[in-house]
Amino acid sequence: MEADMSNLAPVIAATAASVAAALTGVSLFVTGRREHARWAREALVDAFTDYMKASFTCSRSCRQGATLRSSQGDSPEVEKAQAQAREAHDAQMEILTRLRILGTRSIVRAAIALHEAGHEMSDLVFESPEPLTEEDWTRADSALWRARDRFVDTARSSMKLGGSTTAEDMGHRGGGLEILSGRGPANSRSTGPRPTLP
Repeated sequence: MEADMSNLAPVIAATAASVAAALTGVSLFVTGRREHARWAREALVDAFTDYMKASFTCSRSCRQGATLRSSQGDSPEVEKAQAQAREAHDAQMEILTRLRILGTRSIVRAAIALHEAGHEMSDLVFESPEPLTEEDWTRADSALWRARDRFVDTARSSMKLGGSTTAEDMGHRGGGLEILSGRGPANSRSTGPRPTLP
C-alpha cells in the first residue's frame, strides 16, 4: 500500500501542474481578449475624435471662406481657406476607412451623412457663383449640425455611454450670415461645410 501511495504523489503533482497550466492558459486568453477589447475601444474613440476634429476644421475653413467671399469676392485668401477645407476633408476620408474597419454600420452611415452635409456646405461656400444668402447658410449650417448630433449620438450609443448630445452641447449657437459678415456675436461658433471632392 505504501508503494501505491508513493506512486500516487507524482500523479497528483502532475494533475495539479496540468490544472495550473490550464488555468494560466484561460487567464491569458481572457486577459488577451480584454486587452484587445480595450485597444479596439481606444482606437474607435480616437477615430471618432479625429473625425469630429476634421469636421470642425473643415467647417471653420468654410466659414472663413464664406466671410472672405462676402467681403472680398474670390481671392487668394478664399483659395487658402478652400485648400484647408480640402485637407480636412482628406483627413476625414482616411479616418472614415478606420471607422469602416472598427465601427458598426450605423457608425459608418452617420459618418457618411456628416461627410455629405459638409460637402453640401462646402459647395455652397466655395463653388456657388452667387453670394450666399442667409437662408442658404442657415439651411446648410443646420444640416451639418444635425449630422454631427447624429454622429455623436451613434458613437456614444455604440460605446454604451448613453445620453445624447445636441449642437448646443457642442457650442453651436446657430446664426445666419450676420456671423459670416462679422455682424453677429463675437463668440458665435457657426460652422461651415466640408470641401467638395477634387
